Amino acid sequence: MNNRGKAALALLYAGDLLLFAGFALHSDTGQELILGKYALPYFLFLIVLLVPLPFLPKFVRFLATPSKRKLKDGLTLEITAQQKVAYLAAVTLLAVVLMESFYQVVKSMRPSGKPPDYMLQFHPFLQIVPSELTYTGINLHGFRGPEIEEKKETGVYRIFCLGGSTTFNPFLEFEDSYPRRLEKLLKAKYPNRKIELQNAGMGWYTSQHSLINYLIRVRRFQPDLLVVMHGINDLFRSFSPPAYAISGIGYRSDYSHFLGPQADLFMDLSQQREPTLADAIFLVREGTNFFTRNFFSDLRYRAQQNQVVPVTRFQSLPSFLRNMESLCGLATSHGVRVILVTQPFFYRPDLTEDERRVIKLPQELTTDGARQADLSSMANGMNQFNEAVRRLAEEKKLPLADAEPTLPKTLEFFKDDVHYTPKGSQRLAEQVAKMIKIIFASNGRIK
Repeated sequence: MNNRGKAALALLYAGDLLLFAGFALHSDTGQELILGKYALPYFLFLIVLLVPLPFLPKFVRFLATPSKRKLKDGLTLEITAQQKVAYLAAVTLLAVVLMESFYQVVKSMRPSGKPPDYMLQFHPFLQIVPSELTYTGINLHGFRGPEIEEKKETGVYRIFCLGGSTTFNPFLEFEDSYPRRLEKLLKAKYPNRKIELQNAGMGWYTSQHSLINYLIRVRRFQPDLLVVMHGINDLFRSFSPPAYAISGIGYRSDYSHFLGPQADLFMDLSQQREPTLADAIFLVREGTNFFTRNFFSDLRYRAQQNQVVPVTRFQSLPSFLRNMESLCGLATSHGVRVILVTQPFFYRPDLTEDERRVIKLPQELTTDGARQADLSSMANGMNQFNEAVRRLAEEKKLPLADAEPTLPKTLEFFKDDVHYTPKGSQRLAEQVAKMIKIIFASNGRIK
């Protein structure tokens, strides 16, 4: 190998080792971390970075050495080192273009008959709606449940569950989501009756989203019963986190200060800038984001480390109560029964180190970029919102499934701050089912 080849080999070794060192100096969060630092996919990525090292000398020698090939007509074809490098660059560029094209096509595809907003999950009044391109169990009407006809058959009892991600359960398979388990419990209890249950929740939805969701999407299906569970997403609206709220705008009672899931669609709020062409190139965008998040992340100085502070007043609580009262009042005026559900949460003062690793929402959503609510404040806030639900149920004489005290605050039941494991989902479904059985028995419709 000549000096040029040796220099190229040294550069390849240095580059690969630099990448490995940079990405190795990163710590994931969550449970069951390999070496106490890495999630399994990230650990496999580090291994992939090391795989080429033993083969680099042969690879460089192959590139640096001209190759000769005898053709059938007896002529000899010589491929120079420069030609090999040019060919490798062309193949790499072609592979990148093909991958980018594949991602662009996948993102642009949508099921037959679906409008474009299902591709983007964008909705002008709800911000997002579920998409079968992203989640399992989504039917043609955008609910997470079996297919359903708009016209209700005689004798059918329809139940719609409204809420945020704790109702939609995006981190669980469709069969493990609490509304699906609730449906199975009810059908097992009443095998001779036709019960239809739809999950109309969605990640990021607040009580305000559910009010709109009921009016423009759910009501036309003539539901007999709504099961409503909200709390954590409304609590977030008391804050203006830099990644999800418009800079310089404080709290607004209609939640218009908080862009939430559409923040990335409109602008990079951390920079408060207009999107660039690179934002539309998936490989560049995702690669840049991955590099920025992980490369030497353990060594970086976090100049804007949030100060953890106590919070006692939550500005969005009156809006939450207003929205819930409006939703319950409208549904009741339409002859629809409503069950209110208190929202279980994982916050408690004596979390272990492993349990604290799964807590993510305060750092992201109950912050103004300089300060964030501490865990005691999160528990206090959730208690305030749940207590508001209990008072509303009592004042309006609505059935209440007080689920919050029934889920033990352990990793057996919680995946993170407020999202459930399959066991937690089953426990929640059981609590709601108890209240539905009381309703069925009291009105004589199902025995």
